[in-house]
Amino acid sequence: MISGNPSRLHIYAPGTQTDTIVALPKVPLSLSVSPDGLFAAVGHDSLVSYVNLSTGVIDKSFVVSITSPTVILASNWVYVLTALSNQSSVSVNLATGTATSPNNFGYYFTPGGLNVNANAIYGTRDGLSPNDVVKITVASGPMTAQTDSIYHGDYPACGPTFFSADQSRIYTGCGTIYRASTDPTLDMRYVGNLPGTTRFKTLSESVSKRIAVVPILNGSDESSIYLYESDFLNQIATFKMPPFAAGANSFAAHGRALFFNAAGTMLYSVEQADLTSGILDDYRLRIITLANPAPCGATFATTSAQVIGDGAIGSVNINSSADCIYDATSQSPWMDIVSGGYGSGNNVLKYIVRANTGAARQGSLSLGSGSTLTIDQAAATSPGPFTRLPYNVVSAAYAESLQKLILVSAAPNELHIYDPETRADQKVVLAMPPLSLSVRPDGLFAAVGHDGWVSYVDLQTATVQQKYSVITDVSSIVLAGNGYAYLFPARDWSDIYSLHLASGTNTATNAIYDGRIPRLYADGNYMYVGGNWFSKWSIGAGVASLSNNVTSVGTCGNLWLTEDGKRMITACGGVYRTSSVPSEDMQANGSFPNTTVVWADQASIPHQTALLARTNSNHPGAAELRLDGDAFLQLASSSGMHPFLVGNANFSGYGQFVFWNTPQTKLIVVEKADSTANLLSSYGVFMLTPNRKRLGQITSQ
Repeated sequence: MISGNPSRLHIYAPGTQTDTIVALPKVPLSLSVSPDGLFAAVGHDSLVSYVNLSTGVIDKSFVVSITSPTVILASNWVYVLTALSNQSSVSVNLATGTATSPNNFGYYFTPGGLNVNANAIYGTRDGLSPNDVVKITVASGPMTAQTDSIYHGDYPACGPTFFSADQSRIYTGCGTIYRASTDPTLDMRYVGNLPGTTRFKTLSESVSKRIAVVPILNGSDESSIYLYESDFLNQIATFKMPPFAAGANSFAAHGRALFFNAAGTMLYSVEQADLTSGILDDYRLRIITLANPAPCGATFATTSAQVIGDGAIGSVNINSSADCIYDATSQSPWMDIVSGGYGSGNNVLKYIVRANTGAARQGSLSLGSGSTLTIDQAAATSPGPFTRLPYNVVSAAYAESLQKLILVSAAPNELHIYDPETRADQKVVLAMPPLSLSVRPDGLFAAVGHDGWVSYVDLQTATVQQKYSVITDVSSIVLAGNGYAYLFPARDWSDIYSLHLASGTNTATNAIYDGRIPRLYADGNYMYVGGNWFSKWSIGAGVASLSNNVTSVGTCGNLWLTEDGKRMITACGGVYRTSSVPSEDMQANGSFPNTTVVWADQASIPHQTALLARTNSNHPGAAELRLDGDAFLQLASSSGMHPFLVGNANFSGYGQFVFWNTPQTKLIVVEKADSTANLLSSYGVFMLTPNRKRLGQITSQ
């Protein structure tokens, strides 16, 4: 650590609290430690001090013509960078003291540090449009080539930057993560985002694959520490910082630096008192024990809860001081902790109670302090037309061959193989939150898109068969029957990707302004893609290639293709012919007037299309289910949604997805409750039977 007034370098041992002090000749402005941890470079105004950390002595000093330098220390060089346009960054040879020819590396550059494996300095270019990740090559010794990423604003990028423990990742201060590699096809490629934060102050990663960050919340709150697991970036803990005391007053703490010990069992947090405190010595070092924390006084705010037989997500407040670390556990196999169970300070724990299949039952959650939350769940209810789900649906599909509804949920991160007739629910645990879902045409496999990953799920065995790391967020996905999955990021200024499942090869194809919501055509050889723009893609050869970019077609966002391969329905009610014959393709073919479509599914046997229609733009989904005949797109029947019963009150439900069952005799609607119901798990499944003898009526099963 470095300090001013007096100007010193501190070699501090947290275990013994011993502090070796090295007097510095000027006020220190920046600090960097060598890759072997034995030396440090301290940047001053127009000077660099080179310190031997073993002896606590300044070995060398280098005069530089940079007034506010940032220093980065390598084994044989020290790199002195400036962000000022009227100064030039330099590379200083430690053995000779010779500085290389000046260059403008560092202009608008927020340096992160030296990546030894990639022989490069990485950082971010901040203040120019757009911000970007930047690399300065130092393979030959001095700074030479400077390059930036391929994205140019596709993903947020801002300083400061940090590296993973193995130096394969670059963490940027906006929470976006990139690869670091000597392979130019992988270097500075997207990995993912740290969930729950869009800015952070500092970061550290341990060899035990834990990431600790100080998020910047609500603009200036830097008093929390988030702990993540490294592989899939799931948050596993929140630690609160105790306030600083000044007389009878207390002041917020601000996290300034984080470090793990060598074993990854302790976290060192350097914290500063809020400037309003007036404290002169306003820094402290706090040690957080991660392995087997001692029991303390954490308690649940309530001791009991009741849950319906269908199951639900619940929450309970944890009351705890900021220096009390707790670790909640479930004592019942039918309950799981979703979030908030590990950390310190006051928090909210969320848990899920699974659907009951038998008699009423009782379970509990426990804190290490002995505090217990007892949960009583009602008995299973008899099957009926409507069933509440104990999780929140991110996306849905229907596997006709299995006659099952396929659902994905976040928090908990799961895929569900749900039988709407029997209410049997097979759970498949996913490694991270799902963003998108697609079921293969034969109904036997599913692909789940995540941020930087794809999960390939065998629906017959209910197992994740493979996880693929990809260089994009997967906001939409199509799993075709040709051995490929097609990945679509959220952003329109980007490539799309063809993932070959057998080899894992992921091929990028330029798709700027070509839409981002794909649907697989009936013959399996094409994709129709909607969103802000529209296009058609050929996938017959495997890798997607643009077949047609029709600017005259407006999908208003989403689109759906009919089972018979004859029509495309758009979110604004437009209908177009679809065909593998170009002259017949994308011709206007009627409409559903004054209809905003939330979801559509066509059935060839009854020759009807089920539409979820939004009747109010403020509603979170469809209030009406319509059946329209295929011949003239005429309304045959309609129905409202099933309400959600909460306590003794009914709340409106709004349709999100609708599917015909395999025999095409019933409709399956996934609904979401109105927000006024205040449900933590707000989804349900509604089954209906179209009454073909009486047009205008759809009856509940």
